[in-house]
Amino acid sequence: MGEKETPRTFNAFDSLSPDMKKRFMHFNKLEIEAKMFRISNNFENFEKARFEFRNDYEKIVAEGFCQYCNLYHVMVLSVIEYLNKIRYDEYETGKCPKCKRENSIRIPSIRI
Repeated sequence: MGEKETPRTFNAFDSLSPDMKKRFMHFNKLEIEAKMFRISNNFENFEKARFEFRNDYEKIVAEGFCQYCNLYHVMVLSVIEYLNKIRYDEYETGKCPKCKRENSIRIPSIRI
């Protein structure tokens, strides 16, 4: 009996055309940022960053909370990185601009 073949993993995103990938990422960006804005604690800075990155479909603006200095910070993240981590309720990433600790910012996961 021969070796059993393992099924190949199919990644739907990778099979999309470049134009469809851009539209898919832009749709996700808009949905995530709109929901993130509703739970934001720093509306002014969040909106400034969102406006600055409005045309960059590969980036989202998110707000995170530093678990050490207890402050909210607005961050810009890769859409793909964010989507890969939303299976968790929240995840830790980034260096806090205040206390300078690595991976101290907790980012909420917004499911769309």
